Amino acid sequence: MKGSLNLILQSHLPFVRHPEYDSFLEENWFFEAMDESYLPLLRVFDSLSKDGIPFRLTMSLSPTLLSMMRDELLRDRYIAHLKKMITLTEKEMDRVGDDGSFAPLAKMYYDLYTDNFNDFVRRYQCDIIGRFAKYEKSGNLELITTAATYAYLPLYESEPAVIKTQLDTALQVFESCFEHRPRGFWSPDLGYFPGLENYLKAAGISYFFVSSHGLLLGPDKAAYGVFSAYKTPNGVRFFARDVDSGTVVPGYASAPVYREFFRDIGFDLPFDYVRDYMPDKKNRVFTGIKYYAVTGTEDKKIYNIEEAQKQVKEHAADFIETVQLRFKKLSKQMDKKPVIVAPFDTELFGHGWFEGVRWIEEVFRRSTEIKTFVWETPSEYLARNQEIDVVSPIFSGWGNKGFSDVWFNEKNDWVFRPVFQSIEMMKDFVTRFPNESALKERILNQALREILLMQASDWPFILYNATDVTYAEGRIKEHIENFRRIYDNLCNNEINTEWVINLTQKNNIFPKIDYRIFTE
Repeated sequence: MKGSLNLILQSHLPFVRHPEYDSFLEENWFFEAMDESYLPLLRVFDSLSKDGIPFRLTMSLSPTLLSMMRDELLRDRYIAHLKKMITLTEKEMDRVGDDGSFAPLAKMYYDLYTDNFNDFVRRYQCDIIGRFAKYEKSGNLELITTAATYAYLPLYESEPAVIKTQLDTALQVFESCFEHRPRGFWSPDLGYFPGLENYLKAAGISYFFVSSHGLLLGPDKAAYGVFSAYKTPNGVRFFARDVDSGTVVPGYASAPVYREFFRDIGFDLPFDYVRDYMPDKKNRVFTGIKYYAVTGTEDKKIYNIEEAQKQVKEHAADFIETVQLRFKKLSKQMDKKPVIVAPFDTELFGHGWFEGVRWIEEVFRRSTEIKTFVWETPSEYLARNQEIDVVSPIFSGWGNKGFSDVWFNEKNDWVFRPVFQSIEMMKDFVTRFPNESALKERILNQALREILLMQASDWPFILYNATDVTYAEGRIKEHIENFRRIYDNLCNNEINTEWVINLTQKNNIFPKIDYRIFTE
């Protein structure tokens, strides 16, 4: 009896777009993800497909990420970024010359950015979404969605209008990109509250995911643990995350021979040399060009491509062996086909773990003759396993301590009073202005965009981790202030037309949004 291995890649970035500046540091989040994760991952798909290697995996593509992928301003800026990086890598090849240690690395980076440019601009015609759609149509990918702005949904359990709008907007974006509705839903950070399944069922979602303790600590016995799908009392099916897979794979990334993330020429080389490649030409930031291996805490060794690739193969073999042993053990203990659900942030592969994309390729290449398990998508597993137990999961998430501490704590709790006040004001809008048109409709639609953007879980997450606090605080306050200015304009019947037009052009996400959907 073969087991089913489900690889889930959760793909998300907050909506970061600043047309008011010629360049903006945080837009690099998107550029780096494209450089090191999304475009390299598509090349892996191309390579596997060309060689006839079967592969199956599931990707959740967040509405904010999809919106950035098809935004013309960000496309143009990404192309400019690639050209700049190609110039920098050419400069680096000249600088290191024939050095036996650094020359291969400078050439590696030149090839990376050149390949990215050729793929994105020439092969894909700047349509990376279409490339993911291609692999969905071929049966290699199952594409699913998540909340519109990646709001942590358990915090909004008391606000049905928020849950419905996050879902409805996400479905609209997904359908506009892929011409069909998604079957599955990735609840942001695996946030679940009892009753979420009712919203999912109303939205036509077939399955979702929860944390392992969200299943195992519930009131009902989960006879097969996390190694089976279950269904809620209303019939929506769900899977639980396998914790062991979630710790084994990230553990590979710390191998001493892999590339060190924090050593970058943006800090290692003289500032005059890298100045023109800094967003503001004043402050040092990572460029993406890194020459050292993880090694230890001191005396970093120069990164060796061959050693790293050898380690990738060893880690791929280790993963396959580990999974096979687990399935052999499970098959002896279960009277049905076991499933292991292994979800990861997509940017772990490539961006966080530089060799991770290559590891994915190697794992699939080594799986062609495996006899203990098959790679499947959740829909494929469910199609073959119609009879599943009814179980009620509990309030849970996959952040620190397993519930909502990351998104609601002493570092970020100030966020939610003005957010919930804005929600009440938005509900008032819908009641007072049920059928507006022209400029008033446009500003009401923008009010709802600002509501959704202030709900993004990224901002309280950043505040909790104390990483880019100034920017996160600024974004939250910006969207709250924008909404309240709209509210005051409409209440006083004094609409600042120029300001409204500028705001709709800046925060232009979800162009087809209709403020009337914000109802309970």
